Amino acid sequence: MNKTFIFIVTLFFSANLLAASNNVQRVNNDIIGIDGQYAARTMSPSERRKAFREKLEKRTEAMLRKKIEQVRVQHELELMKKIQQTFTDNMNAMDQAFAEDDDSSSNL
Repeated sequence: MNKTFIFIVTLFFSANLLAASNNVQRVNNDIIGIDGQYAARTMSPSERRKAFREKLEKRTEAMLRKKIEQVRVQHELELMKKIQQTFTDNMNAMDQAFAEDDDSSSNL
């Protein structure tokens, strides 16, 4: 009876210990050699592809922002030219109207 009890208790604690060890996540540490030299962990192919893809996405996003800004500035310049031309035309029309008024008043 005593041996059976000890066996069951040991089995119970070992099962709990095994379950607890399965929940622990592995920590990836960088490798330090015996001579003290540090060796960084090499990237796996999937990690390299992921890093490359992120780099390309950042570059594409920056290029897209730059292109959008260029188009915005170009449209603002075109709008400014149109507004400037409209004001110039209005000023010329007003000058002509005042000139005609001056001519008609001087003829009286």
